[in-house]
Amino acid sequence: MCKAAGYTRSDSTRQPLPALLLALALVSCATPAVVDPAALDPALVEASRWYTGETGTVDDVRARSLLERAAADGDALSVMWLARVYSTGRMTYPADKARAETLAASVISAVEQLARQGQAEAEFLLGTA
Repeated sequence: MCKAAGYTRSDSTRQPLPALLLALALVSCATPAVVDPAALDPALVEASRWYTGETGTVDDVRARSLLERAAADGDALSVMWLARVYSTGRMTYPADKARAETLAASVISAVEQLARQGQAEAEFLLGTA
């Protein structure tokens, strides 16, 4: 049995594990994979690992740096994640709803297309927007 779904952040917010990591875990636990981990931006994957504490510790500063690198490359999922952390004021970002909306609007079509193709991370991001 795959236990990835029960993991939580190790900081005081105790948030559910982001779908990116859940999707990666499910790839290793299930037979045909919906998500190809190689198709995800490596900097986004690493940012998620530091943000959730999968690395052994939560490091929001390192996660932020990696997320910014992934978003700078124009990766739609990374930009949407950036919008999400601005919206929530997490990962050392100040809460800035206007900035979050602008970022999300710049990639929403691409993220919706990925979600229609069954990309779990895109589905997660749309479901939490």
